[in-house]
Amino acid sequence: MSSYFTQDTFQFLRDLEANNSKEWMDENRERYHLHRDKVIEFARDIYDSFATVDTMPVVDTKKSIARINNNRKFHPDRPPYKNNFAVMVNRGEGKCGFYIHIEPANSFVGGGIYHPEREKLEAVRANIDQNGAELQRIVDSSTFKKYFGSLDGDELKTSPRDYSQDHEYIHFLRKKDLIIYRSFTNKDFLEDNVVEEITRIYKAGLPFLRFIDDSYSVYLA
Repeated sequence: MSSYFTQDTFQFLRDLEANNSKEWMDENRERYHLHRDKVIEFARDIYDSFATVDTMPVVDTKKSIARINNNRKFHPDRPPYKNNFAVMVNRGEGKCGFYIHIEPANSFVGGGIYHPEREKLEAVRANIDQNGAELQRIVDSSTFKKYFGSLDGDELKTSPRDYSQDHEYIHFLRKKDLIIYRSFTNKDFLEDNVVEEITRIYKAGLPFLRFIDDSYSVYLA
């Protein structure tokens, strides 16, 4: 069994979703911190494990844990708290992120760019325009298909400005997001090899993540 997560991890999140209020959280804050401390421990081991396959920055892993409080400044109708734990892995300055989402019946790991700023999306499209064959080789590889199937994310119905609909890699250029994604079950997070398994997924996604990184380093103005 996992040393980070138990059935009560997911029960806590289900209870939070059903009783999403400050009053309930105040009564269960000790329980919350018990689980959050385990997520921090998990994140620390994720960074150490990822460092065996990639160059990782030295970070305060506590800062990689997403806040449980919802930002209600512009969305006052949101409940006070999120019903998940999340680790936002910092791969280093100028690199795209990797994300681990822990939620009952809706967990996943993934990376890439989601709703990026215009400049970053244009940099990725410039890289696709020049090096689309490389991205095609990445997504066509057996390892990529095994772990991710295909690229995910929203896309345009037509070609983006400055690119022809007949472009060889228009199927990539249309994308507004470029995401790799693998679903996880509650049981997956309860396995004792959960860190090793996520590291395997991360390693499989590295060629794609580095394509995005190169887009930023070469084409970002």
